[in-house]
Amino acid sequence: MPPKPFPYWTIDQWNVGHPDKDDYFWVKRPDAPGATYKGWQRRSYVMWWIVTGKAVPKGYDLHHIDENRRNDVFGNLELIEHETHARRHRTGPVPEHGTHNRFWQGCRCVPCTMAHRAYMKKYQT
Repeated sequence: MPPKPFPYWTIDQWNVGHPDKDDYFWVKRPDAPGATYKGWQRRSYVMWWIVTGKAVPKGYDLHHIDENRRNDVFGNLELIEHETHARRHRTGPVPEHGTHNRFWQGCRCVPCTMAHRAYMKKYQT
């Protein structure tokens, strides 16, 4: 069952908020899953939560089908894995592992990323 509306938040306040530097629109909804400590959450995530009654799972993103980050209508949102989402929006050619330099020299392929994470985890204090 979808969550009940927050006491002071109505659909009239849907456009009350602010865009961030990446042009995602944020609204004040402190009861939304994943809201910041000041109560802000991306409007698309709030829309997903209100319609489905569930938060966006960890490791997943909401993709705007029409590529318009301000169009947060439920029919324009697609829940996809983070890796798939990143691949859709990646610019430039994706290097194959072994045909490039290591992660710390700019490579972002999956094997190098995993090796870099393991390296950083090992040496973090």
